[in-house]
Amino acid sequence: MKNQPGSTIHSLLRVLAVALGILVVVLPPWVFVFDTLLGDASGCKIMAQVARRSGFMFYAPRGDSGRADSAPASTGSPPTSRTGALARAALNSVALALVTCAGCVLLGVPAAFALARTRLNAARWLFVLCLLPFLIPAHVHAIAWIGAFAGNGLLGRLVLWLGLGWPTAKHVYSFWGCAFIMTLCFWPCVALPCAARLAGLPRNLEDAARLHRGPAAALLSVALPQTVPALLAGLAVVFVLVLGDLAVGSILWPKTGAFEIFTQFAAFCDNKAALAATGLLLLAIAPALAAGLWAVSRLRGMAFDPEHQQPAYLRGSGGCACAVVLVAALVASVVVPLGALVFDTWAGDSLVQVIARLKQVLKGDRDSIVPTFFLAAIGAAAVVVVGLLTALALRSSVAGAQNRAWRMIKPVVWLGFLVPLAVPGMIVGLGLSGMYNHPGLRQRIFSSSAIVVLAYVCRFGFVGLAWCHYQLAVQGRRFGEAAAAHGVAAWRRVLRIEIPLAARSLLVLWFIVFVLCLGDLDTTMLVDPPGLMTLPKRIANLIHYSYDSHLAALCLILVVGCLVLFVPTAVLLARRRRRRLSA
Repeated sequence: MKNQPGSTIHSLLRVLAVALGILVVVLPPWVFVFDTLLGDASGCKIMAQVARRSGFMFYAPRGDSGRADSAPASTGSPPTSRTGALARAALNSVALALVTCAGCVLLGVPAAFALARTRLNAARWLFVLCLLPFLIPAHVHAIAWIGAFAGNGLLGRLVLWLGLGWPTAKHVYSFWGCAFIMTLCFWPCVALPCAARLAGLPRNLEDAARLHRGPAAALLSVALPQTVPALLAGLAVVFVLVLGDLAVGSILWPKTGAFEIFTQFAAFCDNKAALAATGLLLLAIAPALAAGLWAVSRLRGMAFDPEHQQPAYLRGSGGCACAVVLVAALVASVVVPLGALVFDTWAGDSLVQVIARLKQVLKGDRDSIVPTFFLAAIGAAAVVVVGLLTALALRSSVAGAQNRAWRMIKPVVWLGFLVPLAVPGMIVGLGLSGMYNHPGLRQRIFSSSAIVVLAYVCRFGFVGLAWCHYQLAVQGRRFGEAAAAHGVAAWRRVLRIEIPLAARSLLVLWFIVFVLCLGDLDTTMLVDPPGLMTLPKRIANLIHYSYDSHLAALCLILVVGCLVLFVPTAVLLARRRRRRLSA
Protein backbone atom coordinates (compact mmCIF):
# COMPACT_ATOMS: atom_id res chain seq x y z
CA MET A 1 0.00 0.00 0.00
CA LYS A 2 1.33 3.42 -0.88
CA ASN A 3 2.19 5.90 1.79
CA GLN A 4 -0.26 8.68 2.39
CA PRO A 5 0.89 12.28 1.87
CA GLY A 6 0.60 12.98 5.60
CA SER A 7 2.84 10.06 6.52
CA THR A 8 5.40 11.14 3.93
CA ILE A 9 5.50 14.65 5.39
CA HIS A 10 5.85 13.28 8.91
CA SER A 11 8.72 11.04 7.81
CA LEU A 12 10.44 14.00 6.15
CA LEU A 13 10.04 16.11 9.28
CA ARG A 14 11.45 13.30 11.40
CA VAL A 15 14.46 13.05 9.13
CA LEU A 16 15.01 16.82 9.29
CA ALA A 17 14.74 16.86 13.09
CA VAL A 18 17.26 14.04 13.47
CA ALA A 19 19.56 15.66 10.91
CA LEU A 20 19.41 18.94 12.86
CA GLY A 21 20.39 17.16 16.07
CA ILE A 22 23.26 15.37 14.35
CA LEU A 23 24.55 18.55 12.71
CA VAL A 24 24.40 20.71 15.83
CA VAL A 25 25.22 18.22 18.61
CA VAL A 26 26.88 15.10 17.24
CA LEU A 27 29.19 16.39 14.52
CA PRO A 28 31.48 19.02 16.20
CA PRO A 29 33.55 16.67 18.44
CA TRP A 30 34.23 14.38 15.48
CA VAL A 31 35.56 17.28 13.42
CA PHE A 32 38.43 17.47 15.90
CA VAL A 33 39.07 13.73 15.52
CA PHE A 34 38.89 13.73 11.73
CA ASP A 35 41.16 16.78 11.37
CA THR A 36 43.72 15.07 13.58
CA LEU A 37 43.64 11.60 12.04
CA LEU A 38 43.40 12.75 8.43
CA GLY A 39 46.15 15.31 8.88
CA ASP A 40 44.18 18.38 7.84
CA ALA A 41 46.87 20.97 8.41
CA SER A 42 44.56 23.94 8.02
CA GLY A 43 42.02 22.62 10.49
CA CYS A 44 44.69 21.68 13.04
CA LYS A 45 46.35 25.08 12.63
CA ILE A 46 43.05 26.85 13.24
CA MET A 47 42.36 24.81 16.38
CA ALA A 48 45.89 25.41 17.66
CA GLN A 49 45.51 29.16 17.13
CA VAL A 50 42.20 29.15 19.01
CA ALA A 51 43.74 27.19 21.88
CA ARG A 52 46.73 29.53 22.05
CA ARG A 53 44.43 32.53 22.07
CA SER A 54 42.85 31.26 25.30
CA GLY A 55 45.98 29.75 26.81
CA PHE A 56 46.98 32.86 28.75
CA MET A 57 44.43 32.09 31.43
CA PHE A 58 46.01 28.83 32.57
CA TYR A 59 49.21 29.78 34.29
CA ALA A 60 50.06 29.77 37.96
CA PRO A 61 48.37 32.40 40.09
CA ARG A 62 50.73 35.09 41.22
CA GLY A 63 49.08 35.17 44.61
CA ASP A 64 48.74 38.11 46.89
CA SER A 65 50.60 38.37 50.14
CA GLY A 66 47.51 39.78 51.76
CA ARG A 67 45.06 37.29 50.35
CA ALA A 68 46.14 33.82 49.24
CA ASP A 69 49.24 31.76 48.76
CA SER A 70 50.64 31.01 45.34
CA ALA A 71 49.83 27.81 43.56
CA PRO A 72 52.45 25.51 42.09
CA ALA A 73 53.59 26.33 38.61
CA SER A 74 51.35 24.92 35.89
CA THR A 75 53.81 24.26 33.14
CA GLY A 76 53.01 21.73 30.46
CA SER A 77 55.00 18.60 29.79
CA PRO A 78 58.06 19.10 27.56
CA PRO A 79 58.11 17.31 24.21
CA THR A 80 60.88 14.93 25.32
CA SER A 81 58.75 13.35 28.03
CA ARG A 82 55.36 13.82 26.43
CA THR A 83 54.35 10.15 26.28
CA GLY A 84 54.98 9.56 29.96
CA ALA A 85 53.32 12.85 30.84
CA LEU A 86 50.14 11.87 29.03
CA ALA A 87 49.92 8.60 30.93
CA ARG A 88 50.66 10.29 34.27
CA ALA A 89 48.05 12.96 33.63
CA ALA A 90 45.43 10.35 32.75
CA LEU A 91 46.25 8.34 35.88
CA ASN A 92 46.06 11.53 37.96
CA SER A 93 42.58 12.22 36.60
CA VAL A 94 41.46 8.65 37.31
CA ALA A 95 42.84 8.84 40.86
CA LEU A 96 41.13 12.20 41.40
CA ALA A 97 37.83 10.81 40.10
CA LEU A 98 38.05 7.71 42.32
CA VAL A 99 38.81 9.74 45.45
CA THR A 100 35.96 12.11 44.61
CA CYS A 101 33.57 9.18 44.14
CA ALA A 102 34.62 7.79 47.52
CA GLY A 103 33.95 11.16 49.14
CA CYS A 104 30.56 11.38 47.43
CA VAL A 105 29.65 7.96 48.82
CA LEU A 106 30.66 8.99 52.33
CA LEU A 107 28.49 12.10 52.12
CA GLY A 108 25.77 11.04 49.72
CA VAL A 109 24.60 7.72 51.19
CA PRO A 110 24.03 9.00 54.77
CA ALA A 111 22.43 12.13 53.31
CA ALA A 112 20.09 9.93 51.26
CA PHE A 113 18.99 8.02 54.37
CA ALA A 114 18.52 11.32 56.20
CA LEU A 115 16.28 12.60 53.40
CA ALA A 116 14.21 9.46 52.92
CA ARG A 117 14.32 7.56 56.22
CA THR A 118 14.36 10.08 59.07
CA ARG A 119 11.54 12.10 60.61
CA LEU A 120 12.83 15.56 59.78
CA ASN A 121 10.30 18.38 60.00
CA ALA A 122 11.96 20.23 57.11
CA ALA A 123 12.53 17.16 54.89
CA ARG A 124 10.81 18.79 51.91
CA TRP A 125 12.99 21.88 52.16
CA LEU A 126 16.11 19.77 52.62
CA PHE A 127 15.39 18.14 49.27
CA VAL A 128 15.36 21.62 47.76
CA LEU A 129 18.52 22.65 49.60
CA CYS A 130 20.34 19.61 48.22
CA LEU A 131 19.98 21.19 44.77
CA LEU A 132 21.81 24.35 45.82
CA PRO A 133 25.37 22.94 45.35
CA PHE A 134 24.56 22.59 41.65
CA LEU A 135 23.85 26.33 41.46
CA ILE A 136 27.45 27.14 42.42
CA PRO A 137 29.84 26.36 39.53
CA ALA A 138 32.82 24.18 40.36
CA HIS A 139 35.41 26.89 39.74
CA VAL A 140 33.43 29.28 41.98
CA HIS A 141 33.53 26.60 44.71
CA ALA A 142 37.31 26.49 44.35
CA ILE A 143 37.66 30.28 44.43
CA ALA A 144 35.39 30.58 47.47
CA TRP A 145 37.41 28.04 49.47
CA ILE A 146 40.67 29.73 48.46
CA GLY A 147 39.31 32.99 49.83
CA ALA A 148 37.91 31.28 52.92
CA PHE A 149 41.30 29.88 53.96
CA ALA A 150 43.29 32.99 53.05
CA GLY A 151 44.88 35.01 55.84
CA ASN A 152 42.02 37.53 55.92
CA GLY A 153 39.33 35.03 54.91
CA LEU A 154 36.35 33.72 56.82
CA LEU A 155 38.01 30.48 57.94
CA GLY A 156 41.56 31.82 57.80
CA ARG A 157 40.88 34.13 60.70
CA LEU A 158 39.40 31.24 62.67
CA VAL A 159 42.52 29.14 62.03
CA LEU A 160 44.77 31.99 63.17
CA TRP A 161 42.61 32.61 66.25
CA LEU A 162 42.86 28.95 67.25
CA GLY A 163 46.63 29.04 66.74
CA LEU A 164 46.60 26.29 64.11
CA GLY A 165 48.89 26.13 61.12
CA TRP A 166 46.58 23.92 59.08
CA PRO A 167 44.63 24.18 56.88
CA THR A 168 45.53 27.26 54.85
CA ALA A 169 45.03 28.41 51.28
CA LYS A 170 48.25 26.61 50.37
CA HIS A 171 46.66 23.25 51.23
CA VAL A 172 43.77 23.94 48.86
CA TYR A 173 46.25 23.98 45.95
CA SER A 174 46.82 20.21 46.05
CA PHE A 175 45.40 16.87 44.97
CA TRP A 176 43.41 16.50 48.17
CA GLY A 177 42.17 20.06 48.00
CA CYS A 178 40.94 19.48 44.46
CA ALA A 179 39.25 16.22 45.49
CA PHE A 180 37.62 17.98 48.45
CA ILE A 181 36.19 20.71 46.21
CA MET A 182 34.94 18.17 43.67
CA THR A 183 33.24 16.18 46.42
CA LEU A 184 31.41 19.24 47.68
CA CYS A 185 30.26 20.02 44.13
CA PHE A 186 28.95 16.58 43.16
CA TRP A 187 27.77 14.76 46.29
CA PRO A 188 24.08 15.50 45.48
CA CYS A 189 24.53 13.38 42.32
CA VAL A 190 24.73 10.39 44.70
CA ALA A 191 22.40 11.56 47.45
CA LEU A 192 19.35 12.44 45.36
CA PRO A 193 19.08 9.21 43.28
CA CYS A 194 19.63 7.08 46.38
CA ALA A 195 17.02 9.06 48.32
CA ALA A 196 14.52 8.69 45.49
CA ARG A 197 15.09 4.94 45.43
CA LEU A 198 14.77 4.62 49.21
CA ALA A 199 11.56 6.66 49.17
CA GLY A 200 10.04 4.42 46.48
CA LEU A 201 11.13 1.10 47.97
CA PRO A 202 8.12 -1.19 48.66
CA ARG A 203 7.44 -1.41 52.38
CA ASN A 204 6.53 -5.11 52.33
CA LEU A 205 10.09 -6.14 51.44
CA GLU A 206 11.53 -4.52 54.55
CA ASP A 207 8.67 -5.65 56.77
CA ALA A 208 9.30 -9.27 55.83
CA ALA A 209 13.01 -8.91 56.57
CA ARG A 210 12.31 -7.18 59.89
CA LEU A 211 10.12 -10.06 61.07
CA HIS A 212 12.84 -12.64 60.50
CA ARG A 213 16.16 -10.80 60.94
CA GLY A 214 15.56 -7.53 62.80
CA PRO A 215 15.74 -3.84 61.76
CA ALA A 216 19.51 -3.64 61.25
CA ALA A 217 19.63 -6.78 59.12
CA ALA A 218 16.64 -5.56 57.09
CA LEU A 219 18.48 -2.34 56.39
CA LEU A 220 21.66 -4.13 55.28
CA SER A 221 20.00 -6.95 53.34
CA VAL A 222 17.10 -5.10 51.68
CA ALA A 223 17.43 -1.32 51.64
CA LEU A 224 21.12 -1.00 50.81
CA PRO A 225 21.17 -3.59 47.98
CA GLN A 226 18.12 -1.95 46.44
CA THR A 227 19.99 1.38 46.27
CA VAL A 228 23.07 -0.05 44.51
CA PRO A 229 21.84 0.72 40.96
CA ALA A 230 20.96 4.30 41.93
CA LEU A 231 24.35 4.62 43.64
CA LEU A 232 26.21 3.33 40.56
CA ALA A 233 24.29 5.68 38.28
CA GLY A 234 25.20 8.67 40.44
CA LEU A 235 28.84 7.60 40.72
CA ALA A 236 29.08 7.18 36.95
CA VAL A 237 27.94 10.79 36.51
CA VAL A 238 30.46 12.00 39.10
CA PHE A 239 33.30 9.99 37.57
CA VAL A 240 32.68 11.35 34.07
CA LEU A 241 32.31 14.95 35.25
CA VAL A 242 35.53 14.86 37.26
CA LEU A 243 37.54 13.25 34.46
CA GLY A 244 36.48 15.94 32.00
CA ASP A 245 36.83 18.93 34.33
CA LEU A 246 39.38 21.55 33.37
CA ALA A 247 38.36 24.61 35.40
CA VAL A 248 39.03 23.33 38.92
CA GLY A 249 42.15 21.43 37.91
CA SER A 250 43.67 24.45 36.18
CA ILE A 251 43.16 26.52 39.33
CA LEU A 252 44.09 24.09 42.10
CA TRP A 253 46.07 21.16 40.69
CA PRO A 254 47.21 21.53 37.04
CA LYS A 255 48.27 17.90 36.59
CA THR A 256 45.06 16.37 35.26
CA GLY A 257 44.39 14.79 31.91
CA ALA A 258 42.05 17.57 30.80
CA PHE A 259 44.71 20.18 31.53
CA GLU A 260 47.30 18.10 29.63
CA ILE A 261 45.01 18.01 26.59
CA PHE A 262 44.74 21.77 26.61
CA THR A 263 48.48 22.18 27.15
CA GLN A 264 49.31 20.11 24.07
CA PHE A 265 47.34 22.59 21.99
CA ALA A 266 48.15 25.83 23.72
CA ALA A 267 51.87 25.24 24.36
CA PHE A 268 53.06 22.66 21.81
CA CYS A 269 50.40 22.78 19.02
CA ASP A 270 50.47 18.98 19.02
CA ASN A 271 46.98 17.87 18.10
CA LYS A 272 47.94 14.19 17.93
CA ALA A 273 49.22 14.22 21.51
CA ALA A 274 46.00 15.94 22.57
CA LEU A 275 43.97 13.27 20.77
CA ALA A 276 46.04 10.56 22.47
CA ALA A 277 45.38 12.13 25.87
CA THR A 278 41.68 12.29 25.03
CA GLY A 279 41.75 8.61 24.09
CA LEU A 280 43.30 7.71 27.44
CA LEU A 281 40.53 9.56 29.26
CA LEU A 282 37.88 7.88 27.11
CA LEU A 283 39.31 4.48 28.07
CA ALA A 284 38.43 5.37 31.66
CA ILE A 285 35.12 7.02 30.79
CA ALA A 286 33.76 4.07 28.75
CA PRO A 287 33.51 1.60 31.69
CA ALA A 288 31.88 4.29 33.83
CA LEU A 289 29.27 4.97 31.15
CA ALA A 290 28.65 1.24 30.73
CA ALA A 291 28.14 0.86 34.47
CA GLY A 292 25.82 3.86 34.53
CA LEU A 293 23.70 2.53 31.65
CA TRP A 294 23.50 -0.89 33.33
CA ALA A 295 22.38 0.77 36.56
CA VAL A 296 19.68 2.74 34.76
CA SER A 297 18.40 -0.44 33.09
CA ARG A 298 18.26 -2.16 36.48
CA LEU A 299 16.33 0.75 37.97
CA ARG A 300 13.72 0.44 35.27
CA GLY A 301 13.09 -3.19 36.18
CA MET A 302 12.94 -2.67 39.95
CA ALA A 303 9.71 -2.51 41.90
CA PHE A 304 8.49 0.78 43.31
CA ASP A 305 5.86 1.39 45.94
CA PRO A 306 2.67 2.33 44.03
CA GLU A 307 0.75 3.23 47.19
CA HIS A 308 3.42 5.53 48.70
CA GLN A 309 3.25 3.91 52.10
CA GLN A 310 5.07 5.36 55.06
CA PRO A 311 8.67 4.08 54.94
CA ALA A 312 10.53 2.38 57.77
CA TYR A 313 12.28 5.26 59.50
CA LEU A 314 15.69 5.08 61.12
CA ARG A 315 15.65 5.51 64.86
CA GLY A 316 18.21 6.24 67.51
CA SER A 317 21.81 7.14 66.85
CA GLY A 318 21.73 5.96 63.22
CA GLY A 319 19.14 8.52 62.17
CA CYS A 320 20.89 11.29 64.12
CA ALA A 321 24.24 10.47 62.50
CA CYS A 322 22.73 10.58 59.00
CA ALA A 323 21.05 13.91 59.76
CA VAL A 324 24.35 15.34 61.04
CA VAL A 325 26.14 14.26 57.86
CA LEU A 326 23.44 15.88 55.72
CA VAL A 327 23.60 19.17 57.58
CA ALA A 328 27.41 19.16 57.52
CA ALA A 329 27.43 18.52 53.76
CA LEU A 330 24.99 21.39 53.15
CA VAL A 331 27.01 23.73 55.34
CA ALA A 332 30.30 22.85 53.61
CA SER A 333 28.91 22.99 50.07
CA VAL A 334 26.51 25.94 50.35
CA VAL A 335 26.86 28.00 53.53
CA VAL A 336 30.65 28.24 53.65
CA PRO A 337 31.18 29.17 49.96
CA LEU A 338 28.39 31.76 49.99
CA GLY A 339 29.51 33.07 53.37
CA ALA A 340 33.11 33.38 52.15
CA LEU A 341 32.03 35.28 49.02
CA VAL A 342 29.80 37.63 51.03
CA PHE A 343 32.53 38.14 53.65
CA ASP A 344 35.18 38.93 51.04
CA THR A 345 32.81 41.22 49.13
CA TRP A 346 32.07 43.07 52.35
CA ALA A 347 35.81 43.29 53.24
CA GLY A 348 35.06 45.11 56.50
CA ASP A 349 33.63 48.19 54.81
CA SER A 350 30.39 49.97 55.54
CA LEU A 351 27.14 49.14 53.79
CA VAL A 352 27.38 52.26 51.63
CA GLN A 353 30.86 51.30 50.47
CA VAL A 354 29.77 47.75 49.70
CA ILE A 355 26.82 48.99 47.62
CA ALA A 356 29.12 51.39 45.79
CA ARG A 357 31.57 48.53 45.10
CA LEU A 358 28.81 46.34 43.71
CA LYS A 359 27.60 49.16 41.46
CA GLN A 360 31.16 49.65 40.24
CA VAL A 361 31.53 45.93 39.51
CA LEU A 362 28.21 45.82 37.65
CA LYS A 363 29.17 48.86 35.63
CA GLY A 364 32.77 47.83 34.93
CA ASP A 365 32.01 44.22 33.97
CA ARG A 366 28.67 44.86 32.33
CA ASP A 367 30.06 43.65 28.99
CA SER A 368 30.65 40.23 30.56
CA ILE A 369 27.68 39.92 32.93
CA VAL A 370 24.79 40.84 30.63
CA PRO A 371 25.87 38.77 27.59
CA THR A 372 26.61 35.75 29.79
CA PHE A 373 23.11 35.62 31.28
CA PHE A 374 21.48 36.41 27.93
CA LEU A 375 23.42 33.76 26.00
CA ALA A 376 22.82 31.20 28.75
CA ALA A 377 19.06 31.82 28.52
CA ILE A 378 19.10 31.55 24.72
CA GLY A 379 21.29 28.46 24.84
CA ALA A 380 18.98 26.77 27.37
CA ALA A 381 15.96 27.50 25.17
CA ALA A 382 17.80 26.10 22.14
CA VAL A 383 18.67 22.92 24.06
CA VAL A 384 15.02 22.47 25.01
CA VAL A 385 13.89 22.92 21.39
CA VAL A 386 16.52 20.59 19.91
CA GLY A 387 15.92 17.97 22.61
CA LEU A 388 12.14 18.12 22.15
CA LEU A 389 12.30 17.86 18.36
CA THR A 390 14.78 14.99 18.44
CA ALA A 391 12.82 13.12 21.12
CA LEU A 392 9.62 13.46 19.10
CA ALA A 393 11.36 12.34 15.93
CA LEU A 394 12.96 9.28 17.51
CA ARG A 395 9.78 8.29 19.32
CA SER A 396 7.56 8.66 16.25
CA SER A 397 9.99 6.95 13.93
CA VAL A 398 10.51 3.89 16.09
CA ALA A 399 6.83 3.55 16.89
CA GLY A 400 5.53 4.07 13.36
CA ALA A 401 8.19 3.02 10.89
CA GLN A 402 8.50 -0.64 9.93
CA ASN A 403 11.93 -0.56 8.32
CA ARG A 404 15.08 -1.36 10.24
CA ALA A 405 16.86 1.87 9.35
CA TRP A 406 15.04 3.97 11.92
CA ARG A 407 15.63 1.38 14.65
CA MET A 408 19.34 1.40 13.88
CA ILE A 409 19.46 5.19 13.89
CA LYS A 410 18.02 5.54 17.41
CA PRO A 411 21.00 4.12 19.42
CA VAL A 412 23.44 5.91 17.13
CA VAL A 413 21.74 9.25 17.81
CA TRP A 414 21.62 8.60 21.55
CA LEU A 415 25.32 7.73 21.60
CA GLY A 416 26.12 10.75 19.43
CA PHE A 417 24.32 13.07 21.85
CA LEU A 418 26.10 11.47 24.80
CA VAL A 419 29.65 11.86 23.45
CA PRO A 420 29.87 15.71 23.68
CA LEU A 421 28.78 15.55 27.33
CA ALA A 422 31.16 12.70 28.20
CA VAL A 423 34.34 14.03 26.57
CA PRO A 424 36.22 17.04 28.01
CA GLY A 425 34.51 20.30 27.10
CA MET A 426 37.55 21.70 25.30
CA ILE A 427 37.21 18.94 22.68
CA VAL A 428 33.78 20.32 21.82
CA GLY A 429 35.20 23.85 21.61
CA LEU A 430 38.08 22.77 19.38
CA GLY A 431 35.70 20.85 17.15
CA LEU A 432 33.45 23.89 16.78
CA SER A 433 36.46 26.06 15.94
CA GLY A 434 37.61 23.61 13.27
CA MET A 435 34.09 23.33 11.89
CA TYR A 436 33.08 27.01 11.74
CA ASN A 437 36.33 28.98 11.57
CA HIS A 438 36.43 29.05 7.77
CA PRO A 439 35.74 31.84 5.25
CA GLY A 440 32.18 32.55 4.32
CA LEU A 441 29.00 32.04 6.30
CA ARG A 442 30.71 29.78 8.82
CA GLN A 443 33.21 32.52 9.65
CA ARG A 444 30.35 34.94 10.33
CA ILE A 445 28.82 32.42 12.71
CA PHE A 446 32.15 31.85 14.44
CA SER A 447 32.70 35.59 14.85
CA SER A 448 29.29 36.17 16.43
CA SER A 449 27.61 35.19 19.66
CA ALA A 450 25.80 32.37 17.86
CA ILE A 451 28.87 30.16 18.26
CA VAL A 452 28.47 30.32 22.04
CA VAL A 453 24.84 29.18 21.74
CA LEU A 454 25.93 26.36 19.43
CA ALA A 455 28.54 25.34 22.00
CA TYR A 456 25.86 25.17 24.70
CA VAL A 457 23.56 23.09 22.49
CA CYS A 458 26.35 20.70 21.52
CA ARG A 459 27.58 20.28 25.08
CA PHE A 460 24.23 19.84 26.86
CA GLY A 461 22.05 18.46 24.07
CA PHE A 462 21.98 15.04 25.73
CA VAL A 463 20.40 16.53 28.86
CA GLY A 464 17.57 18.00 26.77
CA LEU A 465 17.07 14.80 24.78
CA ALA A 466 17.00 12.53 27.84
CA TRP A 467 14.65 14.82 29.77
CA CYS A 468 12.21 15.29 26.88
CA HIS A 469 12.26 11.59 26.02
CA TYR A 470 11.33 10.68 29.59
CA GLN A 471 8.63 13.33 29.90
CA LEU A 472 7.01 12.37 26.59
CA ALA A 473 7.09 8.71 27.58
CA VAL A 474 5.47 9.35 30.99
CA GLN A 475 3.25 12.42 30.69
CA GLY A 476 0.46 12.63 28.19
CA ARG A 477 0.87 9.08 26.91
CA ARG A 478 -2.57 7.96 28.01
CA PHE A 479 -4.26 11.08 26.61
CA GLY A 480 -2.22 10.87 23.41
CA GLU A 481 -3.25 7.28 22.83
CA ALA A 482 -6.91 8.18 23.45
CA ALA A 483 -6.67 11.06 20.97
CA ALA A 484 -4.99 8.79 18.40
CA ALA A 485 -7.82 6.28 18.78
CA HIS A 486 -10.27 9.05 17.84
CA GLY A 487 -8.31 9.93 14.71
CA VAL A 488 -6.59 13.13 15.91
CA ALA A 489 -3.60 14.02 13.76
CA ALA A 490 -0.12 13.49 15.18
CA TRP A 491 0.87 17.16 15.08
CA ARG A 492 -2.34 18.13 16.91
CA ARG A 493 -1.65 15.56 19.63
CA VAL A 494 1.83 16.94 20.11
CA LEU A 495 0.86 20.64 20.11
CA ARG A 496 -2.40 20.43 22.05
CA ILE A 497 -1.90 17.52 24.44
CA GLU A 498 1.67 16.41 25.02
CA ILE A 499 3.55 19.71 25.03
CA PRO A 500 0.99 21.53 27.27
CA LEU A 501 1.07 18.65 29.76
CA ALA A 502 4.89 18.75 29.80
CA ALA A 503 5.14 22.57 29.91
CA ARG A 504 6.19 22.77 33.57
CA SER A 505 8.69 19.97 33.10
CA LEU A 506 10.16 21.79 30.10
CA LEU A 507 10.44 24.93 32.22
CA VAL A 508 12.40 22.97 34.83
CA LEU A 509 14.60 21.59 32.03
CA TRP A 510 15.25 25.14 30.82
CA PHE A 511 16.37 26.20 34.29
CA ILE A 512 18.66 23.16 34.68
CA VAL A 513 20.34 23.80 31.34
CA PHE A 514 20.51 27.53 32.10
CA VAL A 515 22.51 26.80 35.26
CA LEU A 516 24.79 24.44 33.33
CA CYS A 517 25.37 27.02 30.60
CA LEU A 518 25.95 29.82 33.09
CA GLY A 519 28.75 27.92 34.82
CA ASP A 520 30.31 26.39 31.71
CA LEU A 521 33.96 27.32 31.22
CA ASP A 522 35.61 24.38 29.49
CA THR A 523 33.67 24.72 26.23
CA THR A 524 33.08 28.43 25.81
CA MET A 525 36.62 29.54 26.64
CA LEU A 526 37.70 28.46 23.13
CA VAL A 527 34.80 29.88 21.13
CA ASP A 528 34.26 33.33 22.63
CA PRO A 529 33.94 35.74 19.69
CA PRO A 530 36.09 38.88 19.54
CA GLY A 531 34.91 41.52 21.99
CA LEU A 532 33.05 39.05 24.23
CA MET A 533 34.34 37.41 27.39
CA THR A 534 31.86 35.34 29.35
CA LEU A 535 31.65 35.78 33.09
CA PRO A 536 33.17 32.36 33.97
CA LYS A 537 36.17 33.13 31.77
CA ARG A 538 36.50 36.60 33.32
CA ILE A 539 36.49 35.04 36.80
CA ALA A 540 39.07 32.42 35.80
CA ASN A 541 41.34 35.16 34.45
CA LEU A 542 41.18 37.20 37.65
CA ILE A 543 41.90 34.31 40.03
CA HIS A 544 45.21 33.67 38.27
CA TYR A 545 46.40 37.14 39.25
CA SER A 546 44.98 37.76 42.71
CA TYR A 547 41.95 37.25 44.92
CA ASP A 548 40.21 40.41 46.09
CA SER A 549 36.78 41.84 46.78
CA HIS A 550 36.20 42.54 43.10
CA LEU A 551 36.57 38.86 42.19
CA ALA A 552 34.40 37.81 45.14
CA ALA A 553 31.69 40.21 43.96
CA LEU A 554 31.76 38.72 40.44
CA CYS A 555 31.41 35.20 41.83
CA LEU A 556 28.58 36.34 44.08
CA ILE A 557 26.75 37.92 41.13
CA LEU A 558 27.03 34.66 39.19
CA VAL A 559 25.59 32.61 42.06
CA VAL A 560 22.87 35.12 42.97
CA GLY A 561 21.72 35.15 39.33
CA CYS A 562 21.07 31.41 39.59
CA LEU A 563 19.35 31.73 42.96
CA VAL A 564 16.98 34.42 41.70
CA LEU A 565 15.63 32.05 39.06
CA PHE A 566 15.79 29.03 41.36
CA VAL A 567 13.24 30.45 43.81
CA PRO A 568 10.27 30.75 41.39
CA THR A 569 11.13 27.37 39.87
CA ALA A 570 11.06 25.73 43.30
CA VAL A 571 7.77 27.46 44.17
CA LEU A 572 6.25 26.27 40.89
CA LEU A 573 7.26 22.69 41.59
CA ALA A 574 5.97 22.89 45.17
CA ARG A 575 2.58 24.16 44.01
CA ARG A 576 2.36 21.41 41.44
CA ARG A 577 3.22 18.81 44.09
CA ARG A 578 0.55 20.14 46.50
CA ARG A 579 -2.13 20.14 43.80
CA ARG A 580 -1.27 16.57 42.84
CA LEU A 581 -1.36 15.39 46.46
CA SER A 582 -4.65 17.17 47.14
CA ALA A 583 -6.19 15.64 44.03
